[in-house]
Amino acid sequence: PQEGDYRRFAVLDAQINMVWDFLSEKKEFLDKLWVEGKDFCIVEVRNDAPFLNQDYNQTNGVSAGLIIESFGFPNGRTMKT
Repeated sequence: PQEGDYRRFAVLDAQINMVWDFLSEKKEFLDKLWVEGKDFCIVEVRNDAPFLNQDYNQTNGVSAGLIIESFGFPNGRTMKT
């Protein structure tokens, strides 16, 4: 088929897959939030290192009333509360 101005770029496949994976992993949370209307609290662990910006803070939605016993980070480390 004629693609005109729209062409398939292989470099975008990785980005599309990243968004797809992110949404797939978050679907259960988003269903509870948007469809079921459950209450969530935002928990943020701040990284106060002066050479890092706020993009390195860890933010998660937690069910209201849930006690957090540990907190996982993308690098695989865990913090006990």
